[in-house]
Amino acid sequence: KVLREFRDKSLLSNTPGKAFVNLYYKYSPPAAEYISHSEGLRVATRVILTPIVYIIKYPFIILLFFATTFMTFVSIRKFNTYRTKPENLGSDT
Repeated sequence: KVLREFRDKSLLSNTPGKAFVNLYYKYSPPAAEYISHSEGLRVATRVILTPIVYIIKYPFIILLFFATTFMTFVSIRKFNTYRTKPENLGSDT
């Protein structure tokens, strides 16, 4: 349902999206047929598609996660830079 809504609202509303959908419908059936014969490929397909569906369904949460991760990385890096400057090191004497 999430992917259908994304197709209808986002992809089919513009020329590049329509071209992508046309390619998808051309190549998807043979690919799906091939994947259907292998449990490993079915599992791999689910593993690949699951995060894509969540990104489409919950873009704000994903954006919040990446922003938080980025800010944490920047904070840690600034702290480590501050901590290793010679003027910020304590004297052991």
